[in-house]
Amino acid sequence: MILSCTVMSYSHEGQGIALGIKDDNNNWNIQGHRRRIIEVDSKALDLFAQLYDEPGTLALHARLPALHAGEILSVLEKFAHQPRRLGDLKNKYYPTEMWHETNAQKDGTIRYDTQFPLNVEQWILSGSHFYVGLPLYRTPQTVCRQHHDYDPLDLLLLPDAYLPRTNYIPACDPITYHRRAPKVPWDGKRVTEFYRYASREMLSQSGERTLIPLILPKGIGHINTSISYVFKEPEALLDFYSMTIALPIDFRVKSTGMGHANTTLLGQLPMLNASDLLRGAIYLRALMLTCLTSHYADLWSEYWKPVFCEDSWAKADARLDNGLFHKLTPRWTRDCSLHIYFERRQALVEIDVLVARALGLTCDELCTIY
Repeated sequence: MILSCTVMSYSHEGQGIALGIKDDNNNWNIQGHRRRIIEVDSKALDLFAQLYDEPGTLALHARLPALHAGEILSVLEKFAHQPRRLGDLKNKYYPTEMWHETNAQKDGTIRYDTQFPLNVEQWILSGSHFYVGLPLYRTPQTVCRQHHDYDPLDLLLLPDAYLPRTNYIPACDPITYHRRAPKVPWDGKRVTEFYRYASREMLSQSGERTLIPLILPKGIGHINTSISYVFKEPEALLDFYSMTIALPIDFRVKSTGMGHANTTLLGQLPMLNASDLLRGAIYLRALMLTCLTSHYADLWSEYWKPVFCEDSWAKADARLDNGLFHKLTPRWTRDCSLHIYFERRQALVEIDVLVARALGLTCDELCTIY
């Protein structure tokens, strides 16, 4: 099949667009196209080394990304020209795996005991709990031993202070549990005293989305199936998070072909660089997707801006109510978040476009990576 695709690509006349990696039926797309032939010269190798390797890596030693069309090179050039990446923050963020699933059980820090947590500090997050920008995605079943032993959550039915079941709870007293928690280097506070960025450690290269990020509420722990980041400067949290829930950044991660979201990979990802107007629109949508419960009330209030009330959906649709923006308040209420699937999907699409604008991508380039 690969040989057939190659032959068809060389014989193709170049009209139309090169379709994506998969077709509409989620099967691998082996249709040939002239633009699937990507010429990799010294300039392209320099670009790959700049994006995917350690500084100073020679072009001939560059890692080759997973690309499906020649137009992608112009997209990568714009990623290479971004002025600020997570790794540039140096000592202004702190990553941690928090509780190692095996070691933390051996030393008596956590234990496997599926139940509803009594409070937020009893919730120890697993990768299956969340999805892209969705902290309440699934909850473990009463007996949870395998990855599919989870039930989906209906956001419309969840109470304001809802906590899902947790497979792990603290196995020691609260004082010991707090003492063992990782501490940030700049003031010695526990990481659980902050809202944190987190993402699944495993990358789904064949999935609809590859990088799966969220913002963690204060108080909760997590096992090493996720990696979390505390930011010294609060604005940096949303500058990074709002980028990573967008499709362009997911493409950037997918292009690596990597299977794990390690600190080196995440350190290569760009921070949001945008005007106040564009940043505000991106922040608002990211917050409305994330702040589903009262556990995010402080996060909402911290980033609140009066201009949020003047926003609106990017398209006219009877299923989209612009009135919800006018009802937003500095104090978190249930109406500050998006619980209806169609609204959440629209917010994600709008973030895709807004982040593409912040990156300098054209509409055609966004469609190409999509």
